Order: sequence, then C-alpha cells, then structure tokens
Amino acid sequence: MSLLQRIGLKKCWSDPCCWIYQDKKGVQGIISAHVDDFLFSGSSNHEGWQSILKAIKTEFKWGDWESEKFVQCGVLIEQNSDSSFTLSQRKFVEDLKYINLRASRKFDRQAPLMIGRRPNFEHF
Repeated sequence: MSLLQRIGLKKCWSDPCCWIYQDKKGVQGIISAHVDDFLFSGSSNHEGWQSILKAIKTEFKWGDWESEKFVQCGVLIEQNSDSSFTLSQRKFVEDLKYINLRASRKFDRQAPLMIGRRPNFEHF
C-alpha cells in the first residue's frame, strides 16, 4: 500500500496520476503528478486535508511549495480572487523557435528530420 493510500487518498479511476481526498461532505483535496512535479489542490482551512499535506511533507523532502502564481510543467498557473485558476502557455509559445524548411519539404510528411546533424545548405 502506498503512502497516499495509507493517509486516506484514493487513486482516481480515470487518471492513475491523480489522487483524491474526500470526506462525508465531498472532495476536499486533489493531488496530481507529472514526472517529478506535483500539484496539490485543497482547502487551507480543512483539518483533514492539512493533515495529509503534513504527512507528505514529513515523509518526503520537497523544494519550495509555490502558490497563487507559479509555473507547473511549462504552464503559468494563477489563482484568481474567486478561487478559480487561469492557465497560460504564452511564454512557452513566445519562446518557440521557427524551423525553416524548403518549400518542397513542407509537403513531404514522410521525410526524416535532421536531428543532430547540420543541414546541407546547398540544397536549400
């Protein structure tokens, strides 16, 4: 049995990387994971949820616990005053690099990529 199960969370049936904590009143907290990033969502006033967070912090060594405005997996997450969230990938999109292709290459979807090689500019 995993730590998350032992402290009262249940694995979400539709997403094995998502864990849910609920009591008689309903869902009180959610933990989602992606590789080595975790997103914790729950009430700062709920005693049960706070005890779960304490158990996790005791068991594992964590870096900073960010809240309200932070980047998770390349997505800027901002909590609004009404407790909703705004997600943005604007910086990610702005930092994308354009890849120049020959006009004929654009239509050859099966052509190999030139990863790790310098292109032959004589053919451009």
